[in-house]
Amino acid sequence: MISAAAAGSQTAASLGSNDNSANVLAFDGLIYQAFKPGSGASVYTMSPGTAGTGSPLTADGSGGIIEIDTVLKSMWDNYRLSPDTMWVSSQEALNISKKILAASQSSAQRFVFETAQDLVGGGIMVRTYLNRFSMQGGGVVDIKVHPNMPAGTILFTTKGLPYPLAGVGNVMQIRTRQDYYQIEWPLRTRKYEYGVYADEVLQHYFPPRL
Repeated sequence: MISAAAAGSQTAASLGSNDNSANVLAFDGLIYQAFKPGSGASVYTMSPGTAGTGSPLTADGSGGIIEIDTVLKSMWDNYRLSPDTMWVSSQEALNISKKILAASQSSAQRFVFETAQDLVGGGIMVRTYLNRFSMQGGGVVDIKVHPNMPAGTILFTTKGLPYPLAGVGNVMQIRTRQDYYQIEWPLRTRKYEYGVYADEVLQHYFPPRL
């Protein structure tokens, strides 16, 4: 986490202009595809805010979050898409729960109590989010914590489309020529050398679904 300006005399202008973060021989994941120019994905970028803290999500006071509703509305208005899964980091999962519970109206919450003996648990976790922009009038978006999701980032995905694509069974899938395999290389020194590899490619037929 970057919390302050770097010390020293080197500036960003003295760094090279080439982007060396991508590997042309490997796919870089769904977030990279969403940010790629021309992808058509609905991208909402918040202001940087305070260094080390950023800009927090904003509760709308009625059980929702303004930034999430903005993305959901954009996906519906532009492509008639209703995402079914929201991928978050552990930090954002906690932030979403706090925002919804701290500024919600009592009518926007539902609690289920069990009367079994000695079953009292603490803590509340928001596991779903109501999408008000869908053909059903209100769809449920599952909130799932992903171990590799960067903090401060939320990724929406959709398994299906409201219109069919000819010859496309899955909107997104991994096409594998050879799954994970291990090779133990011949001995050259007193240590064992081996490698784990996979020969596969990401097939993504409709980037705006992100």
